[in-house]
Amino acid sequence: MFFVALSACSRVAVQTTSADNDKDLITDPVTCSRRLEVTAELAIPGEIAGFDCYNADGNLEFLYRESNDNMILSMAENTWISTPGSPLFTAGGDGWFVLANQENRVKIELKEEVKEGTFKELTNTGEAVSDPYSYDEETCSQFAAAIIYDYVVEGTPLPGDLSPEAREILVDDYSDLRTTSTLDDLDPNSPDIRVLLGNRSQRINQYCSDGHDIYGSS
Repeated sequence: MFFVALSACSRVAVQTTSADNDKDLITDPVTCSRRLEVTAELAIPGEIAGFDCYNADGNLEFLYRESNDNMILSMAENTWISTPGSPLFTAGGDGWFVLANQENRVKIELKEEVKEGTFKELTNTGEAVSDPYSYDEETCSQFAAAIIYDYVVEGTPLPGDLSPEAREILVDDYSDLRTTSTLDDLDPNSPDIRVLLGNRSQRINQYCSDGHDIYGSS
């Protein structure tokens, strides 16, 4: 089953930094083996866009996101985790952020006008929400992401207790992927799958953002 790693601290807003002055340089990766355009994201209940860069092994080289809502950017940033074997570094400002692997971090900071230390290693820390059982627009989008993956990739039926509106959106936006060969040559865990499904998620994310419940009557 598809898993979207969203931490409870994703309510922490992205901070504006001096990186805004060097945005054009920072958002231009030195290494981008394969670029995937992003127009929406699974489990992110708001408008967001950008691009990802991946190497031949499917590992992230670089990521850029922009949105008019810094809270949405924070949610998106918190879907990623830096590990000792694959560290990720972040920089950003008002309305945007980037993630870079070690190679891109070093090479971008070597650009003449970019300050050394602009990137900080990604950490997902913060205060937990007071009610771990609360249901909000983010929870709704997380549920939708898992349902979409199961429906399209695993071929399972949609849950019987979906709201009529949510069911209509998911059928309209995703059912064709179940009957075509679009996914045949893709690894179910590949970034291509995640981006493909995410780029079709604008309507269900907006449905969640508007405060509707994905289950039952909305």
